[in-house]
Amino acid sequence: MIDLHSHVLPGLDDGCRTLAEAVQFVRAAAAEGITTLACTPHVTEENCPFPEVLTRTKEQLQVACQAAKLPDVELLQGAEMMIDPTLADFLTRRLDLTYGGKGRYCLVELPLVDYPLYVERALFDLLVAGFQPILAHPERNARLQKERHLLESIVNQGVLVQINAGSVLGHYGSLVRQTALYFLQSGCVQAIASGCAHAIASDGHNLQNRPPGLKQAMDKIGWKKPTPGIPDSFP
Repeated sequence: MIDLHSHVLPGLDDGCRTLAEAVQFVRAAAAEGITTLACTPHVTEENCPFPEVLTRTKEQLQVACQAAKLPDVELLQGAEMMIDPTLADFLTRRLDLTYGGKGRYCLVELPLVDYPLYVERALFDLLVAGFQPILAHPERNARLQKERHLLESIVNQGVLVQINAGSVLGHYGSLVRQTALYFLQSGCVQAIASGCAHAIASDGHNLQNRPPGLKQAMDKIGWKKPTPGIPDSFP
């Protein structure tokens, strides 16, 4: 089981703070059956760690997990990038921020309250540049909660959509949960999955208030089979 979205790398954002805390997070993820854990710290063009910082932090965590004799969990480098009009150009210069540094799949988030006018254009530019954007937790965006049809236009461009496990479980409130379930169940013209969403991920930050919860969320909705839309060879 692949978790596409986590903030497990210690000390880089509002996720795990220490190496020890990160090791415990990986332990919890492994207990859920997660075999690949994507490390996706928050990134903007103005606030982005150097490639060597991301690589060194991930390697330190991998070594610490091995020393703790944890089950084998692959740590996959990536980033959660804030949507921006020039994101395609920025990502072209920073391919290390794509999943596995392979220059293809990338995780993009919207502001929680705002829905900028350039959203669809920025996602389109990523597609034209050869990237496959995955839109992180659109159910948490205030505009999309009210105008859910807007996501259909994004999906019909070819953008993939990731829902948070915590949203399905009600950790962000009833409106977010209702929106998440709507996106999972409502059909879009070219959606590959049964609805407008293609994957569930943890968006885990720590074990105190934002643990993995991926298996629990998938069990909750009965989504037990591998999800179409994210190839087996991902990334």
